[in-house]
This record gives sequence, structure tokens and C-alpha cells, in this order.
Amino acid sequence: MDEEGEMSLDVINALFQQGFMAMGVGTVEGGSDISFTDSLLVIREISRVDPAVGLFLCSHNHLVLQAVCQHGTSEQKLNYLPKLCSDTVGCFCLSESSTSARAPFSVHCTATRDEEKGGFFLKGNKQYISNAKEAGVFLVIATTNPEKPEEGLSCFIVERETNGLTVGRNLNKTGVRATSTCEVSLQNVFVPESQVLGPLGGWKELTENILSGNKIAIAAQLLGLAEGAFDAAVPFLIEKENAEQKRLKDFQGIRFRAAELASEIESVRALVLAAALLRSRSLSVKKEAAIAKYKASLTAEKVASACIEFFGGLGCSKDFPAEKYLRDAKMGALYGGTNNLQMETIFDSIEEEYV
Repeated sequence: MDEEGEMSLDVINALFQQGFMAMGVGTVEGGSDISFTDSLLVIREISRVDPAVGLFLCSHNHLVLQAVCQHGTSEQKLNYLPKLCSDTVGCFCLSESSTSARAPFSVHCTATRDEEKGGFFLKGNKQYISNAKEAGVFLVIATTNPEKPEEGLSCFIVERETNGLTVGRNLNKTGVRATSTCEVSLQNVFVPESQVLGPLGGWKELTENILSGNKIAIAAQLLGLAEGAFDAAVPFLIEKENAEQKRLKDFQGIRFRAAELASEIESVRALVLAAALLRSRSLSVKKEAAIAKYKASLTAEKVASACIEFFGGLGCSKDFPAEKYLRDAKMGALYGGTNNLQMETIFDSIEEEYV
């Protein structure tokens, strides 16, 4: 999947069959009733093998499903949860060229009300949308107040076949290549009132809350990536002999570096579990989620880079997993909110605590 740059249909079907595309949704609504904390364990374990699949799960479960579960009407839940849990991929369309670390909600995609038709016309472009290539349902964040975008943020449910919605090419990325990342164009896309998700103009705080949950999921994904890279490297350190018949583990510098990486991984695991505990108690995790995601991305890249060095020249070969882990890890500083955005969020939370 990494070489082709796309998610295998067989893998997607298997994820649905195992209930991994229905996490956080109760069985009554068609879900697998896997709790938030347990979903992190699923994502973490899968990401040890392929972080791209873990990211695919994060976007579907912790953005799309959670948005519908938390803010959908009874009719919307009845219409969309069963298919999102059984055979239809969803994507969350927020990012645009105008958004940044200091202005994550500077949305230019507009939603213009049409009283006569009883709905809204959406117009704008979304960038870097995960799962867009495979998605059948799009949750689009648009503003009903172009002059003050943040005050008019609203969410609209748009189906793929809707006239005016176009999915652009899949970005040819460095890492997590199996997860699609596309531009989504909306040109006068009509959305009836019944497809408005949650309150009109109230999605700034709602989006922040959903993104916080997804950051914890991404932290778990990056934790799994770091563990996968570490698992690949340690047996090599123990068994590999150099020309002098000495194993790599016989060198103190190597042993100490491996020990340092292990401690870094454990610290991320603690951060993820602590944030998950707060989230499961419905407490604010804005700062904790940002810290977990930020620290996890740094650790994943650090461990993956060390893994390359442990393997030596073999680490650069596609016959070994080290180079893929590093490519995937590098992307962790970007998706789910860049590291700069996480640091801005962390400081904003600190300032609120002390002012």
C-alpha cells in the first residue's frame, strides 16, 4: 500500500468487518461499542505494523463518527451511523489554505442560506483532507458569517454524489502514503436544512473538542509507530555482530541509547493514558491532548531516526522497515495539527491558568 500510495480495499473491508470502523458507537446505533480508551489500544497496535492504517482509523472514528454521535439529530444518527459503521468511509473537512497555527479556524468556505429552497449553498476549497479519496460522507466546516468566520462556523453533512462536490488528486506524500490526503472543492453545493449537523454558528468550540479527542488518538497512533520501530531495531541490536565478532549490544553507547528511547516511549504511553482518562470522564483535555500529540510526534521521529542508524546501511533499504517508519514519523509533526499549533495551544492553556 505504501508504494501504491493508496489504501487497499481489502484492508478497508477487513477494518469494517472487525468493527474497527465503528469504535465509540453503541451497538444499538450499529457500532461495535468499543470505548474511547480501547479504541486507542486498537489504533496503537495496528500502527505498530502500519501507521497509515492507524491514521485512517483516527480520521474516521475520532472525527467523523464522534461528530455525528455527539451532535447529530436522531434522524441523522439513524441515516448515517449504520452505514458509517458498516461500509462507508467518512472524512472531516476543516483545513484550508487560509488556516494556520495562529488561525486554525480562519475558514473561507462559505455557507449561504437559501430560504426558498430551505437549505444552504456551500462554496470553497478544503485542503489536506484525510480519507477524502475513499469517503462517501463528508462533514464540511463552513462559515455563515464571511466577515467574522469563527462566529459563523457550522457543520454540514454532504454525500459524495452531491452536485458540485469534487475530490482532487491524492497528494504524493513522503509518509503515511496509504492514507489519502486530497483537496475537496465545493462549488455551489446545495445542502438541505436536514443536513446541518449541530448548531449553526456554534462549531468553533465543538470542533476544538472533537479535535482534542482526535489528537489523543493520533498520539496513540504515533506511540504505536515508535513501538513498531523499536521492536524492529532491538532484536537486530541483540543479534547483529560486527567484524570483530562483537554484538551491537556489547557497546555501552548503544545500550544507553536504546534505554533512553525506551524511557521516551514509556513517557508518551503515560501521557496518552492520562489524557484518555480525562477524556473518558468528560473533562477538558485541550492542553493534555496537545501535549500528548506534540510529545508523541517528537518521540516517534526520534525513535525512527535511531532505528535507521542502528541498522546502518541496511536502514536505508526498502527491504527493511526502518526507512518507512522514519518517513511516516516525519509526517506526524504535520497531520492532526502541526507541532507549532500544538505549542500555541499549550501556551494558550497555560496563560488561561495563570491569568
